[in-house]
Amino acid sequence: MRLVTAISMAVVCIVPTVAQAPLPVEKESHHSVVLENAYVRVIDMILQPGEETLDHRHSRDTLQVMVAPSPMKIEVPGKPPVTVPARKPGDVGYVPFSKSPVTHRIKNLGTSALHILEVELLSPSPAPPQTPFQPEGPTYKQVLDNDRVRVFRRMLAPGETSGSHTHHRPYLGVNVAGGDFLYEIHGQPARAAQVKPATISWSPDPVTHSITNTGKNGSITLDIELK
Repeated sequence: MRLVTAISMAVVCIVPTVAQAPLPVEKESHHSVVLENAYVRVIDMILQPGEETLDHRHSRDTLQVMVAPSPMKIEVPGKPPVTVPARKPGDVGYVPFSKSPVTHRIKNLGTSALHILEVELLSPSPAPPQTPFQPEGPTYKQVLDNDRVRVFRRMLAPGETSGSHTHHRPYLGVNVAGGDFLYEIHGQPARAAQVKPATISWSPDPVTHSITNTGKNGSITLDIELK
């Protein structure tokens, strides 16, 4: 009996450990899906100081929008870790993960929360290719352009307005900093709103509107127009 038990224990000891497959990014516990449709999936990632994600995998072309910056460490299995300094709120990055999927984990090295919105691009825009993009203006600057998207950043000082403008393409709006605003959509009554940081909105149809910053702080918004 003792011999059988000893053999059984020895067999258990030599059974190899099976490595756990990395989670898809939307299943990792520090990531949560906050919007999904046929064209985009928006994933909210928040890491408190010292927190670290599990290994997770990105496989779709992704825009990364910095909401609350903090220095971070990124570790890819089999490679030395990389330390990334804090960026600025409203900074945008793009990684074509569909061409080269990546598994990694992220740790917040700072003393404040790290908050990033990750916008996965699922399908091309339903708009015809010749559909015009929103042009640049005094408060509205293009910050990224590639074969999948064109991204614009709008910065409004307190009391400043965007002026009336038209979005012809479906787009994702990201209010990075939040604040108080007056929205005036053509043909509708004006609407005042208090907006939280990292608020997102999807506009599938053309819209003509203006936005006024009625708050006490400067605002940062991003418009992500699909191609």
